[in-house]
Amino acid sequence: MLKIAVSRCLLGEAVRYDGSAKPCEQLSLLNQIDTEIVAFCPEVSIGMGVPRLPIQLDLVDGDVLARRKENVAYDYTKPLSEYAQTFARQYPDLVAVINKKSSPSCGYQTTKLYQSGELIHQQASGIFIEKLKQLLPGLYVIDEEMLGNSRQREEFVTWLKQKSPT
Repeated sequence: MLKIAVSRCLLGEAVRYDGSAKPCEQLSLLNQIDTEIVAFCPEVSIGMGVPRLPIQLDLVDGDVLARRKENVAYDYTKPLSEYAQTFARQYPDLVAVINKKSSPSCGYQTTKLYQSGELIHQQASGIFIEKLKQLLPGLYVIDEEMLGNSRQREEFVTWLKQKSPT
């Protein structure tokens, strides 16, 4: 059985910063393969409430930080990184992550990065997912938008089937 982590908001849980969910219809593809879903939401797991004030990625002195948009004194970088370490220890056999695009915690190469309040680019990775990729380097990461692309979805399914022990 393949272990795949899936963002709780994509599973239909109302855990996003604004109290909403972002259900992903393409998750039904997991029914084609023998998988165990591990639901996760880094922000909720570190104690941020629902709803909560939004966070963003800021580049400060060469470091990427996850801080509250309206009050940068609230820095969630360390708790998100520590949670990734705990998650990797808890699920060392994780093979893939289906994450929320553009999230400052779990977006992968799709998140906005700011410096001194100005947008630098939109290809940063969230703190949690960046640390998780470091700890589990073979991890396949795909977001809901990529799953909506038929070619990328098929590549993912093919990859999973190749990984499947059955």
